[in-house]
Amino acid sequence: IATKGFAAQFPIGEADDFPLLPTPPQTQAATLDGQKFCRALLRTIFAAARDEARPEIHSIFVRGEEGQVRLAATDSFRLAEQIIPLSDVSDFSFLLPVVCAQEVSRLFSDKEKLELLREENYVVFQGGGVYVSSRLVDGSYPDYQQIVPTSFAATGIVRREELLRALKILSVFLPRDSRRVLLKIKPQKGLL
Repeated sequence: IATKGFAAQFPIGEADDFPLLPTPPQTQAATLDGQKFCRALLRTIFAAARDEARPEIHSIFVRGEEGQVRLAATDSFRLAEQIIPLSDVSDFSFLLPVVCAQEVSRLFSDKEKLELLREENYVVFQGGGVYVSSRLVDGSYPDYQQIVPTSFAATGIVRREELLRALKILSVFLPRDSRRVLLKIKPQKGLL
């Protein structure tokens, strides 16, 4: 490209070398509220493993079942789960790569309608003229529901602002490599 007083060269590739987009699946798994789905992704993605050594937990588990879509993520130390009620959904489940989950939450967070289409080894999200496809992670997600307690010995209510303020103050003194906080609960005295 050349103009008066300026010239530039750009490396190019053959158009035939560009990978073809997969054909959109014919089976629609669900029509979702884009804002709710993206909010649910953001509320779970932080718990996904950062290390790519175990790809099945370096992903978001997405499951459509009777009346709901369930998203879960874990890094073996923490677990996040978000459930979106949905009346019309077919049964499906897949492992969405973290990178794709981040892009989906960025691209569709303002869309009211988001279509989720699934094939055996890839998924397509489309809405508002945007089309995103991603290969799925092979493997099986750990059965995290068997470690979630079904009953509790004690329950309590904490003032959210006070807890957040205390954690913020503690974070100043925590070593960067551990970032762990020990919680002691004294129900007899009403203290945490």
